Amino acid sequence: MTTTFHLMRRYVVRPIAALVGRLDVTGRQHLPDQGGYVVACNHMGWVDPLWLGLAVDSDRVHYMAKRELFSPAPLGVLMRQCHVFPVDRQRPGPDTIKTAVRLLGAGQVVLVFPGGTRTAEAASFKRGAATIAAMAGVPVVPAQYSGPTTIKPAHLLKRPAVRIAFGAPILPDRRAGDDTRARIQAVTDRLEQSVAELAGV
Repeated sequence: MTTTFHLMRRYVVRPIAALVGRLDVTGRQHLPDQGGYVVACNHMGWVDPLWLGLAVDSDRVHYMAKRELFSPAPLGVLMRQCHVFPVDRQRPGPDTIKTAVRLLGAGQVVLVFPGGTRTAEAASFKRGAATIAAMAGVPVVPAQYSGPTTIKPAHLLKRPAVRIAFGAPILPDRRAGDDTRARIQAVTDRLEQSVAELAGV
């Protein structure tokens, strides 16, 4: 079945992206062919999710976005049809995690930016990506984005390079126990290290 997301990705996002940048993807072999998984990437600008979604290149991709973007209501409907679900960045609650876990359990792909706010500098990763992956029992794939932080008219003349690299998947340990928090933090630390290595840091 052809969905709104598929049509937007194929006939709107992809053609526009081709006009304003040159996408170079490495490590695509690390993306699982089947089953749900989390992609955890650094966050530099508002265009990162668009390029990252194109790099994963799947109709199974789902995004998180701040809830303010879902107003007015018609825009919220369109966002949801484009596989975007809301999150309260100030007070992230269990509903956001439940939505992500449900999607992953259904074999979908969830893109997460563990550094939180957009920044050109390296930001310490939060535990959200590892927590979601652990609860869903799916791997988390580290990704590194290097490229513009926005889209400018000048990019039509000189299409800048956009580089996305994927690393080997990390499978969180799901064993229950008092050290669950420590294990999730360990996965978060591995993620942060993997993204830094992909950047050549």
